[in-house]
Amino acid sequence: MFQLGAGTVAVLAPTNAMAEKAAQELVARGMRAVYMHGRKVDLRTGEVKVMTIHSAKGLEFPIVVVVGLEEGILPMVPGDATGDERREYLQAQARLLFVAMTRAMRGLLVLYSAARPSPFVKLLEPRWWAQEKGAR
Repeated sequence: MFQLGAGTVAVLAPTNAMAEKAAQELVARGMRAVYMHGRKVDLRTGEVKVMTIHSAKGLEFPIVVVVGLEEGILPMVPGDATGDERREYLQAQARLLFVAMTRAMRGLLVLYSAARPSPFVKLLEPRWWAQEKGAR
């Protein structure tokens, strides 16, 4: 059986604050993880790489975990956006999610809030996803 180490995993978040928090939570739970800011990404490190989706543009990782698929976070649309502006924001945020998901080479885990799921969750084709019993 082929096993992949922690260094093959990237956790991608929509914001720096979420990425930093995710890295801190992983470390607190005993995982080897490091927050990587901006373009300061070290692909050789043996830790889980935690960064923003923007920082991951142009990179690929064997395993990607996307966090933050929650209404108001991804997509993040200003409350005062008009109809056309809202559509533009939603399209840009959908492209950002696409960037995140296409960074995965072998495995992709998409995490979202069951209480406040992103509207993008509905767009993910259910037949493509393996779901754990009891998971949504």
